[in-house]
Amino acid sequence: MKRKVLYNITIAIDKEVHDEWKEWMIRHHIPDVMSTGCFSEYKMSMILGNEGIDSMNYAIQYVSPSIEKFFQYRDEHSKRLINDQQARYKDRYASFMTLMEIHDEG
Repeated sequence: MKRKVLYNITIAIDKEVHDEWKEWMIRHHIPDVMSTGCFSEYKMSMILGNEGIDSMNYAIQYVSPSIEKFFQYRDEHSKRLINDQQARYKDRYASFMTLMEIHDEG
């Protein structure tokens, strides 16, 4: 049985560019990721109670129908999309990624 995969990106974005970054994520970056066809849904959530002095924190989660589809995204699309964000917001954010296999959901 193929299991779905959750790809989570946790990001701390500089408050000075937060509003611009959030609009860019919603209008451009997330639609670009979804247009790859490797993910079936996404969520963008602000992390509460963890606000930094200089940053706002978010978790962006993409659900892929299989590990193979995630690897397709990683191998064919992720470098271009990550480079686009780095070019726009270099030194204005920090992020880390987590890949999880979904075993149950409701």
